[in-house]
Order: sequence, then C-alpha cells, then structure tokens
Amino acid sequence: MLPWLDREVLIRLKKAEVYPELSPEAEDNPLEVRKALELGLARFRLLKLAQTLDRAFNTVFYNSLPVLISGKLKESLLDTAKTPLPAPYLEEKLYQALDKLPLTASDQLAQAPEMFLAVSQSEVAGVVTVPTSGSTGPAKRIFGTSADLENTEDFYYFGMRNLVNPVLCDKVALLMSGQRPGSVGYMLTRALERWPIPISVPGFPPLGQPELTQWYEELIKYAPTCLVGVPAQVLALARHELAPELNESLRTILLSGDVAPRSLVMALEEELPGTKVFLHYGQTEFGLAGAVECRYHTGPHLREADLLLEIIDQDGKRLGPGQIGEMVITSLSREAMPLIRYKTGDLAALAVGFCPCGSVFRRIQTFGRILDRICWPDGYSLPLWKISEVLYGLPGVVGFKALSPEEPDFCLKLLVKTKNEAEPVVKNELKELLKGRKWEISFQYDLLEKGQVTGKQILYKSE
Repeated sequence: MLPWLDREVLIRLKKAEVYPELSPEAEDNPLEVRKALELGLARFRLLKLAQTLDRAFNTVFYNSLPVLISGKLKESLLDTAKTPLPAPYLEEKLYQALDKLPLTASDQLAQAPEMFLAVSQSEVAGVVTVPTSGSTGPAKRIFGTSADLENTEDFYYFGMRNLVNPVLCDKVALLMSGQRPGSVGYMLTRALERWPIPISVPGFPPLGQPELTQWYEELIKYAPTCLVGVPAQVLALARHELAPELNESLRTILLSGDVAPRSLVMALEEELPGTKVFLHYGQTEFGLAGAVECRYHTGPHLREADLLLEIIDQDGKRLGPGQIGEMVITSLSREAMPLIRYKTGDLAALAVGFCPCGSVFRRIQTFGRILDRICWPDGYSLPLWKISEVLYGLPGVVGFKALSPEEPDFCLKLLVKTKNEAEPVVKNELKELLKGRKWEISFQYDLLEKGQVTGKQILYKSE
C-alpha cells in the first residue's frame, strides 16, 4: 500500500493527466509504481511552476522581471513537461529554470505584502499577521484564498493519519492556540472536524504552579491519545510528576512550532514509554503545511507537490543531501501570494537515502533559525540548536536561556531549568562546543517559572 502522502498526490497527478498509464502487472509492482509516481510528480511540478510564474506576473513585485515578461521560461516549462524523458532529467530542468529566477527576501515581503498579492481583495479569504523574526521591523501579512486554506486543511487531514484513527476512538489535545485564523491549531482543528476526531484546546500551559496542576489534572481527565504542542513545553509536561497518569491514555505526540533536537525527542519517548513522537515543519508564508513525519520517524516528508525546496549556502549555491544550509521555498499552489525562491531564514538539510515507508517525497532535518546563534568577537559562532542538543538530553531539564557573551570577558551564561535538585554534569559536552571560550552554567530547580514562557529556544542579550 502506498504511503498516505503518495496516495493523496496520486489522485492529483491522475486528475492533472501527468501520471503515466501502467499495465495491470506494473500496477502490482511497487518499483514500477514508484517510478511512475516520480515521473508524474516531476511533470506535475513543471506545470505547477509554470502556473506560479503566471500568478506571480499578476503581482506588483514580480511583474517587472524580464524572465516573466518574455514568457519564454513558462513556455519552456510547459514543453519540458510534455517530453517522454525520465524523472531525473525533468527534475534537472526544473531546477535549471529556478536558477533563472531571483531570490526573494523575507524583509521585502514584510515591508510591502500587498505587492505580492496576485488576486483581488475580494478573493482573499484569510489574512495572517506574524512578527518578522529577529527584527523590529513591520510584521508580515500573509494572504490566502479559500482554495489556499482548503489545501492546507488537506495536508493536516492526511498528515494526521499516522497519529490518530477514529476507529480507535482517538482524541487530540492541542497545547497551543486554536483560535487565530491560519495558525497550526486553527487549521488542525478544521481538518480533524472532517473525520470527525474529537479535539480539545487547553492551550499553552499556565505559568503558576497551582494553575498548572489544575490544568494538568483537567488534561488527564480528558484522556487524550494524541498531544500537539511546542517541543520544549511538551518535554516540560513529560517531566512533570503527573506525566505517568497522562501517559496511560497517550499514544502519539506531534511536535510543531519550533525545532525539536533529537535529544529532546529521545527524552520524550523515555519519559513517556510507548508514546511515539512525530515532527512537523511549517512556514506561515506557505500555510504552515511544509512537512510531516511518517511512522518510520526518519524525518518529515516534504509536501513536494505544493512546495519546491532548495537548500543553499551563504553564496546562494545549491547544496546536496546531508549538507546544512538555508531553506529556500517556491510555492507551487498558493493562489493569493505566489512566492518565488523565498529565503525562509531556517536552517535545514535534505535527508540522505530513502525512507522505509517507500514514499517518493524527500525528507528534511531542521535546525532552527539562522539568526539563532551565539557570536564571539574572534568570529567564532555557535548555533543555538547545538546547545539544545546537549542540554535537552540531560535528565530533568525542561528549558534553558542563553545570555549572549559581552564585554569584558565575553563569557557565555546559561540558565537551565530542571525538575531535579541534583545538577547534571555537562562540562565535557560544553567544552567541546565552546572550544576554550569562557562559560558559566546555573541550574534553577523549578518546572515553570512565573514570567513569559514561550517554549521556544531563546537567546538573550546580557543586561
């Protein structure tokens, strides 16, 4: 049987008449079906990129590009899609076409979102406003048509099939906001209504200890089989004294909203025996439906029928599997705001090899924001995700803050929250990461301190 994402896209490929006809014998051969899917997907992506260029020409921002004005690139894509050549050749032609298009910066979108609008205001069904990461500049406003919203719901509807099943009377608890239109919680709630799967939205855990205990007891009473939440916050709940009671009903967890280090995932599965953890990646600019993990847990599978992904280095050179760089995404199905080679500001790498599930869709590993790194005057820099990988693997750790090194001694200061009174030993791991630079670490014995807790990796400037 085909993986869920492949089954969903097969319907679309046949509807677009790009899926090759197979003999009855070939239909029963998994290798032949995979080759047919790869060929159909390559043709489909060529056609969708041509459509995106068409839509982009309707925007103020892109319509002055000479390559769009001439129309030759679009015609070349359409002609290539009709050729009887194999999928690798078509994919090569697809990325050669991308090389003729400029990169789009996120601050360009933030400064003038209306310039990226390809439809009339009357066709806009939803608007999401998000802060500009790492900047005090204007927030980004993302427009979507009803078709854009429905496409995102489809992704969540199919993506949740690995985590929940109505036959098993599964129930979902959403540990984030479910009210803001266009948010993960909002789209997930709408998608689960199709099954139907019951969903409760207790929201983010409260800050005070008495309130947290009451909130936790209500969550246990609801008895969810699936949790959806931000990685660090879910880990804090898994290391709470009431976690064993919650785990009696729990089967799956979907982590979203921030990078999830491998050490954190392993810690969750150790604290909640028998519970399987799945990863999700999404960008608001593309409907928060970018990639989700399958039951083999080898990395989130990309939504490649709707997104065209590149991983590039600082010079804009495209990188291969296993190499870490910036994610650059071109939308293939967004009607309201078609984005071409959009620099996401996120670090990622394409996974090496194939997933045991047999899907034709590639997988990614994400590493957080490019700007989330600690810098020293001598030029050395340390990505925050590497510190996360060390700290979240320690017993009892539920969160941390990093204070950026400043004059006079440029000492890195780490404040680690832990539920254990005994301080874990981390000296060797940190010494290896910091390569002789000064550092201090202190431990706070407290599950959730009073104050602003977002559950995300946080880098603070020293006061």
